[in-house]
Amino acid sequence: MRPAIPGPPTVCICGHKKSGKTLLVTRLVRHLSDLGLAVGTIKHDGHDFDLDREGTDSWRHRAAGARASAVFSSKRWALFRDGEPALGTILASMADMDLILVEGLKGSAWPKIVVYGEGERPEAAEPILAVVSREPVELPYPRFRPDEVEAIAARIRSGIRDCP
Repeated sequence: MRPAIPGPPTVCICGHKKSGKTLLVTRLVRHLSDLGLAVGTIKHDGHDFDLDREGTDSWRHRAAGARASAVFSSKRWALFRDGEPALGTILASMADMDLILVEGLKGSAWPKIVVYGEGERPEAAEPILAVVSREPVELPYPRFRPDEVEAIAARIRSGIRDCP
């Protein structure tokens, strides 16, 4: 069941570390974009990261005490804030997208594609649209191989229509 957060249809690509999630996301983005869809992505990182490098003007603004700092040009923009954002805030900034693919958030209420690495059995909360694995798995969901990007994309597109 899709959570009550406004925004474009959202699907999570879940699995263990090094299972092939990022490769699948990039292949799906390329394929769906080629179909004319505006696709946004969100990467959930369970660890700390910093994209704002020491010495840049925006880093200096934050080091001086700014609680938020934005950088923009005619081609792109970024917003740096400390603290974990409400996911709705991120989705609101992507309201003009046709579809959002989230790498991670296996416990969320959004529909999921679960990627299985060799010998793995990751757990993910329902709803599960499909599993992706090189080896057959005995689960009650449609299964695709990692290279079946067109079929996985079709499953995502039909699955998000079926989810409330």
